Amino acid sequence: MPLVLDLFLNANPKIEITRMGREQHPVLVIDNALENPDTLRQWASSLPFVANPATAYPGLNAPAPEAYVHLIAHAVRDLVKNVFGLPDDKDLTYLAFFGLSTQSAQTLKDTQRIPHVDSANPFRIALVHYLCDEAYGGTGFFRQRSTGLESLRPHQIEAFNVIARRELDACAHLAPGYVDADTPNFEMIGHVPLRYNRLIAYRSNVFHAPLLRGPELINDSLNGRLTVNSFVEVKN
Repeated sequence: MPLVLDLFLNANPKIEITRMGREQHPVLVIDNALENPDTLRQWASSLPFVANPATAYPGLNAPAPEAYVHLIAHAVRDLVKNVFGLPDDKDLTYLAFFGLSTQSAQTLKDTQRIPHVDSANPFRIALVHYLCDEAYGGTGFFRQRSTGLESLRPHQIEAFNVIARRELDACAHLAPGYVDADTPNFEMIGHVPLRYNRLIAYRSNVFHAPLLRGPELINDSLNGRLTVNSFVEVKN
C-alpha cells in the first residue's frame, strides 16, 4: 500500500437528479466522480476485508481512506444540502467504508431478501460509489404493496415490522434470492444502473436494495462488486 493516496475529483462530472415513486424522493447521480478511480480500487485491493456481524451487509467491509472521505465530503456538501433539503446552518458528519458483495443467495437471512431502509431519519443520506464492472447490478428502489410505503419514518417502524414479518413468513417456502423486480410484496418503482465511477445519493429512509442477481459474487476487490458506501448526516 502506498503511504499517500492521491485522489482527484473530475472537473467535469455529469450530474443528474431523478425522482422515484409517488413520494418523489430525489436520487442524485454523479457520473465520472473521480479523475482516477482505478487508484482507489487498487488501494482497496491491498486491504483486508472482513465481515461485520453488526450489519446486514451481504459481504465484506474495509475502512475507506480518510483522503476519500475528505475529498467527497468537500465535493458533495453543498449539493447534498440543496438536493435533500438539509439545514444550511448545520455541519455534516461523514462515514465511509468499502463494501464487497460476496454472500451467496442461499445463505441470506429472510430480512436480506426484501428491500430495506438504513435509517428512519430522512436527513441521513446514503451514498454509493460504484467501483466495479457494469455487469453487476445497480440499486433499486421499492414500494411495499400492502401499505404503499416507499419510505419509513420513526412512527411507522413498529407497524412495518409486524407486516413485513407476516409477509416474510408467508413466503418462507420460496427459494432464497436477492431482491429484484419480482420480489414478493414489493414493487420496484425505479432503479439506477451500475456504471463504473458513478456516485449516487439518496435518503437512507427510502426502501432500496442492491440488485445482485447478476454475475457470481466473488471475494476479489479488483474484479468483484466493489463499492464505497458512505453516510452523510446532520451533526447534532
